[in-house]
Amino acid sequence: MNGSDTVPALGDASGDKFLIIGFGHNDEKTEPARYTNPNGDYKTEGSFANSLYVNYIQPALERGVIPVVCTPIARLTNENTKASYDSASGHKTQTVTIGDTVYEGGYYAQAIRDMCASRTSSAWI
Repeated sequence: MNGSDTVPALGDASGDKFLIIGFGHNDEKTEPARYTNPNGDYKTEGSFANSLYVNYIQPALERGVIPVVCTPIARLTNENTKASYDSASGHKTQTVTIGDTVYEGGYYAQAIRDMCASRTSSAWI
């Protein structure tokens, strides 16, 4: 699987059966090159789900590889309470404006759950 200037090459998938995909930890950064919007489905250009689909899920499926999509690992905090995980530690972000750029907030782990729950046997192929 050929890479690009933003996605590393995934190599020859022949013989492989699964591709483990775990993103979301850096997709929420308020930097133009890293940010993906947690809102929107896999067809919404610029969304987190679309980025996962276009760059990893679709290429894997085209090669007969089963994508396994994982939610991002929560960040440990000093408190490790439900409240701390209902924040950026749990990949729930607030909308941030830097200059003229608006970075929409949302829930990255839920975006992955919603994307996978919406999939039917032929929805992505």
